[in-house]
Amino acid sequence: MCDAPTRFSVKDRNILQIQTLKRSNWNVLRLYSVNYYNNPKREIKKIKDLLDKLTGADKKGGTELNRLKKPYKKAVLTDLFENANYITSGENDKEILARLKSIVTVEEPISHEFLVRRCLNSLGVTKYGAKVESRMQALVALCGFKYEKILGREYYRKTDKCVGFDKYRVEAGEPIRKNEADYTPYEIISIVRGALEDKVALYMEEIQTIVCSIFRITKPTEKFFALVNDCVTLGEEKGLFVRSVSDRISLA
Repeated sequence: MCDAPTRFSVKDRNILQIQTLKRSNWNVLRLYSVNYYNNPKREIKKIKDLLDKLTGADKKGGTELNRLKKPYKKAVLTDLFENANYITSGENDKEILARLKSIVTVEEPISHEFLVRRCLNSLGVTKYGAKVESRMQALVALCGFKYEKILGREYYRKTDKCVGFDKYRVEAGEPIRKNEADYTPYEIISIVRGALEDKVALYMEEIQTIVCSIFRITKPTEKFFALVNDCVTLGEEKGLFVRSVSDRISLA
């Protein structure tokens, strides 16, 4: 797309026309005439770089995904071997609160379900019922964590620096994250952004394969696939992605 005198509005030229083409499976690169006149070689290189990505001639491949990758840092917790009464008695609230705060401080952002399970597992409480869940919910509330509700789940954090779509975390060794509640939309959207920077456009099935590969999920469930799809839809709502009529995803 090149800018030029036109009857169309700025919004038509810069947003609507491009999104319409992308939804129709076009790959779009915006070039500005002023930039071309000032530095034609640089603008031509942009076209060549895009063509290299589309044809697979880009030898660097995966650079953006690699740049966004960060290690998953785990909170250091002393393992105990307690039972449900340890949680419900009220005598150990100080220890439980300290563990909850330690987990959120190190592993933010983290979902409510994963936070509770991480804490209980560190205490050796693997079998529990509604009383334990209710008590843990009350203790989490006492911590006063910042949180954001996304796609029906609450994700807790201590600071605001972790809120964004600019990184994802990978675990070394045996993963502690096992199901869809353990992964955050922030990270999944970041993976999709990085993959689209490297590949220009991808179908949903390709995106799901990339996400599963990065998180080392060998047997993904339908719920996990649904989470990935919901994250892409969320990215569309936030103006990050465009989905074509054939379900091909590209950057907005």
